[in-house]
Amino acid sequence: MKELGLFQTDALIEKLAKAFYRLQGYVVKDNYRMQDSTHPAEKACVALAKR
Repeated sequence: MKELGLFQTDALIEKLAKAFYRLQGYVVKDNYRMQDSTHPAEKACVALAKR
């Protein structure tokens, strides 16, 4: 199986975190960076995406 590059991994984490956040009924702008957030719910979505 091919390893993802750093930028691909970063983009995938962002996409998954936004999807998890959307499942909770929230929406963020496309250019919003979830990994830079300090909000607890957003941080939890990022943590899920990194698993």
